[in-house]
Amino acid sequence: GFVFFFLAEYNNLSTMGGLSFKNKVLASLFQSVSPRTAGFNTIDLDSMKDASKFMTIILMFVGGSPAGTAGGIKTIAAGVLVLTAISTIKGRDSTEVFERRITSKAILRSLTVIMIALAVVLGITTILSFTEDAQFIDLLFEATSGFATVGLTLGITPNLSVIGKIIMIIDMFIGRLGPVTMA
Repeated sequence: GFVFFFLAEYNNLSTMGGLSFKNKVLASLFQSVSPRTAGFNTIDLDSMKDASKFMTIILMFVGGSPAGTAGGIKTIAAGVLVLTAISTIKGRDSTEVFERRITSKAILRSLTVIMIALAVVLGITTILSFTEDAQFIDLLFEATSGFATVGLTLGITPNLSVIGKIIMIIDMFIGRLGPVTMA
């Protein structure tokens, strides 16, 4: 995330283009950590390039680690899925990390969490695209932020219709309880 934001927003005068090199490094670092847990921003999120908005969406969707209060699918679920994909590509029958085998139960649980979360975020985004007049990437950003209980916004949430606000409340409620609990 850090390297991505640094490269993508380096010359964007609306975000980090006018900052010193040191402040660009700090802003990139902060922007790569904040979507996972804090929900604060030091640059204008609405002025970011669409690619940076999408990277922020990915970071919010993954979230933090299970022991923390961060939302999202959690780093463990994402990690298990990535390790399983690597093992499958390598033709292995099981998923192993640090000489330990990851059980099929853990893999299935991770896959379930990710699929339910993906369905919720995409479903909410689709509904918002019918009820709201905004760019799709912005609606996806808001839906992901709500689900992951991050608190970041591109500034469109206050302007949502009543139906849109109710949809976002439901989105945040599902995200706070967790996808498996809701299912």
